[in-house]
Amino acid sequence: MKNTNLLASCEMELIGLFKNVPANTTDIMLNPNGTCFFETSSGSSGQLRICASEKTLLRLATVLASFTNQNLNDSSPCISCMLPATKYRAEVLVPPATNGICIAIRIPNRSFYNLEQLEERQMIDRNQRQHLEQLVRERKTIAISGQTGSGKTTLLCALANAIPESERVLIIEDDTREIEINRKNCVSIVSKKGIITGREAVRSALRMNPDRIIYGETRDGESALELLKAFRTGHSGGMFTIHASNASQVLRRLEDLLMEVTNSNGASLVASTIDAVAHLGFNENGSRVVREIITL
Repeated sequence: MKNTNLLASCEMELIGLFKNVPANTTDIMLNPNGTCFFETSSGSSGQLRICASEKTLLRLATVLASFTNQNLNDSSPCISCMLPATKYRAEVLVPPATNGICIAIRIPNRSFYNLEQLEERQMIDRNQRQHLEQLVRERKTIAISGQTGSGKTTLLCALANAIPESERVLIIEDDTREIEINRKNCVSIVSKKGIITGREAVRSALRMNPDRIIYGETRDGESALELLKAFRTGHSGGMFTIHASNASQVLRRLEDLLMEVTNSNGASLVASTIDAVAHLGFNENGSRVVREIITL
């Protein structure tokens, strides 16, 4: 109980340092010089000063490392963890990796919208909404691409909520549960390092009689290969997110991931599996928007 209380106290103290950021903040970045930069879901950004000594920050980071079975020292100057109470994602770097303590916190979006609401918020236009609805209805396999914070998960949730209620959905995510859809017949699997890999999670999902498989961010070759094989062998209509600079780069990005785990050319597997790509970006005012939708 004492250990649990210590972790909770540490987390609340850390989050309390950033109490003056806006309520709709999605990303917090504390630099070694004490300047905190933040970004919000509306596209705005800003900065403020954090009054915390390096000794305090190191103490908080050390507690987090201890409770997540990680080391934080000269030979291991980085930890990545999920804060248990808030479910925020934290990345911490300490010297000698940096010239001071650096902390980045990702705050999951708790407000999920359907496609109609995304149209109202001008993230998509009417033609895009109708196109996306058709892709879901026709069980096309959809890749959602964009950079960090561009709204990939928001669009993924909206697309997932467009799946007919009669279908059974399996959701797979890495480390943190962020994808939420409004249905009863849905199972969420979270892969965790040293416990269950993304590849193993896909294999488990296939044994659970899914109508659709939704995968969070695709980062490594093993899970990408297993996912594409699943889509290709009778599980159409799946969706996933991936980092890419534009829609046309998505296929190349997937091919690069496959090259990590196979000597064969993955181009044919990618080309025969992905039906459409929706790519997100930012407007001049910083708001998130679907830049393009291409069908393959």
